[in-house]
Amino acid sequence: MIIESYVLYMKKAIILLVILLVGCTQDKAISQVKIMYDYNIWFTSKIAWKDILTQPEPNYLVYVYSPNCGYCDQVKQVALEYYQTTMSKMYVVFNDETITYTRTENIEKMVGIEDIEQLAIIGVPTLIFITSAKVEKVLSGAKNITEFFIGNNDDV
Repeated sequence: MIIESYVLYMKKAIILLVILLVGCTQDKAISQVKIMYDYNIWFTSKIAWKDILTQPEPNYLVYVYSPNCGYCDQVKQVALEYYQTTMSKMYVVFNDETITYTRTENIEKMVGIEDIEQLAIIGVPTLIFITSAKVEKVLSGAKNITEFFIGNNDDV
């Protein structure tokens, strides 16, 4: 009798465990599909580096990102949520050979630039605030950008 009760208990425990695992896996799969679907929204807002300062809106953000960047992956979900829930226009520039990089850590020097030939970033991810076709602000690094997106700052 004790063995039968134990076997029945173990069967129920295994069934419950399987249900939980399958449910969690499905939730994760659904979540990943949603992120990929949402991520595709950015492709309609993809612009080239040379076009950063020439978009039609007076105020917008430019997110410079690389699909192979671990730090960019850390920012991706909060960036997507910000993009989908705010009225701010955000363009995406994917990292390629046309981007100008600088070795200086003083990205504040980029503020006020109106000529793409003078604009440079220190790496990805980078978030550039554009107002009236000139650089208003630059955030670099996953921590700074995530803090901006989570804070839902309305700077732009």
